[in-house]
Amino acid sequence: MRGVAALVADAQSLAVCVEAIGAPSAKWKAARARGARVQAAYEVDTACMSSSADNVAMARFVFCTTNAAACGAACECRVPGMLRCSFSPQNKLLSCEFMFDIMSFMQQLQCASTSPAPRSEAAHAGAAYEVPIVANTLEMACGVSAEARAVTSAVAPYAVVHANAAWSQLCGYGRDEVLGGSMGCLQGPSTDQHQVASLMAAVRCGHPASMTVTNYRKDGTPFQNYVRAFPLSSAAGCADTTHYLAVLEEIPFATMEPAPFLRAAAAEAAAHARTTSAGAAQAAF
Repeated sequence: MRGVAALVADAQSLAVCVEAIGAPSAKWKAARARGARVQAAYEVDTACMSSSADNVAMARFVFCTTNAAACGAACECRVPGMLRCSFSPQNKLLSCEFMFDIMSFMQQLQCASTSPAPRSEAAHAGAAYEVPIVANTLEMACGVSAEARAVTSAVAPYAVVHANAAWSQLCGYGRDEVLGGSMGCLQGPSTDQHQVASLMAAVRCGHPASMTVTNYRKDGTPFQNYVRAFPLSSAAGCADTTHYLAVLEEIPFATMEPAPFLRAAAAEAAAHARTTSAGAAQAAF
């Protein structure tokens, strides 16, 4: 076990991965626009739990999504596994492992992915969606992808070191315009700085994170952006976070009319954004 922080980071990676099951289908985007997100749960079979003399307890578990199909996925994901916990003689938890068949999980994600309309003219008609795998190395993040991707350094001012063609098409900036700059160029008057601050707090801890926020293209056009951020290492096996990957997905703006108190809160957030955006642009996705 690598410690509580590593366990939290792994759990957050899984949570962000689960959120994207079904993306970028129209049904998934509509679900995100109304505030719904894919959820999952563990079911532990405590009736069959076993323990040993060396203070180890084991039990079967099932990890399953609960609403992926309703949020745009082709099917639910359900993966069985084994939970193994070891304890000290004083009954303090020493380690906690969730063991499961990773290839089976990958196949589940593949089955949950559906065939989209092409993302762009360069995309092949009828091609499957990319499986929402969590990238963890710089090489993996910078590989060929139809997703809108940008890679930044892992420390302030989070300079952009890579942006792919899909990112440029979505945001309107050429690669040469953004390299060396900040993702703060996408912020504007309606960008919710509370959402940005929450994501940046996770980034500073080296954790994955996601947010839905209003961003702006180069021409000033606003768009609703679902952002996933993942820590990266420079090479496989390296434990240090050297870069961050931002994956952008445009979704529709919410169609439901917000309640009056929500409109007031949104106006307050916009006013706050106007006063803080200049500083936030130096250290924000």
